[in-house]
Amino acid sequence: MGSSKDTASDAESGYASGTSSRATLPQITFTKPQLKHINSQLSRMEPLDILRWAKTTLP
Repeated sequence: MGSSKDTASDAESGYASGTSSRATLPQITFTKPQLKHINSQLSRMEPLDILRWAKTTLP
């Protein structure tokens, strides 16, 4: 009996990439004071809350 091995090129993750309605994503620019404020706020948050913040705040 032979054994079959999955190679990285043969394996699929099961996840599909989402499609975007835009050809490119918008560029986001923060000033130094804005970054300082954002970092101050995010430093007090749990990782899951930071992800929620990013999802609702950033495009």
